[in-house]
Amino acid sequence: MVAVDTNVLLRLLVDDPDSPGQCEAARARLREEDRIFVPFVTVVEAVWVLRASFGYSKQQILAVFGRMLEKQTYRIAREEIFRDALQAFAGSNIEFGDCVIHAEARREDAELLTFDRKLKRLSGVEVLRA
Repeated sequence: MVAVDTNVLLRLLVDDPDSPGQCEAARARLREEDRIFVPFVTVVEAVWVLRASFGYSKQQILAVFGRMLEKQTYRIAREEIFRDALQAFAGSNIEFGDCVIHAEARREDAELLTFDRKLKRLSGVEVLRA
């Protein structure tokens, strides 16, 4: 098994016209592997880069990671939290990073305190007032 960082994961997922050599190198190397470990922070960063740099829509992001979750090749760290965050992301207008924070709090059976009013739509959230 090998682990991938965000740059390698993105080259697997996206045909980046600015980095065709890196895309091919990543894909060629990882074709040899039966299992690919994806650290949790790698998927969180990848979602952000797909939105901010590649202009992916929420639906495109959900499709990309949905396909990844279906493949036995990938092992995503803290997959249950990742799945919970994706589900919250899919059903709201909340940013993915905030969905991850919420999913982690829920797994710890902790109420989430925030100033972000968007998060109040999720259960177990208390919005503080300044």
